[in-house]
Amino acid sequence: MIEFMLNGFVHMGIILVLAIATLATAVSFAYKPGERKLGILRPMSAATLFSILSALCAGISATLVHALSPADKAVGLEITRSLMAGLAEAMVPGIVGFTILALSWLLAAVGLRRQM
Repeated sequence: MIEFMLNGFVHMGIILVLAIATLATAVSFAYKPGERKLGILRPMSAATLFSILSALCAGISATLVHALSPADKAVGLEITRSLMAGLAEAMVPGIVGFTILALSWLLAAVGLRRQM
């Protein structure tokens, strides 16, 4: 169980670092637009997106492995509850990461409007 929690912590930490850096770049671009900042914002967003997708895949696979392991004696409803709880928890990196990406690109839109 510790392994599962540590895996989620590492993925979420990477997402937060990348997403906050992307958000900071977007704030900087909205304040003072420039082609160079926009050129940096695009690959930073892609890196954040890929880290989110990686965390989602890792969370879903860890949930399936944990919920369907032969060590669990649970049957029927208990397995379903375990699967649903694990899948809901696996969605957290996506919710946080995509929200920060949406805010970042909203700020980028403000910067693009100011640039015109």
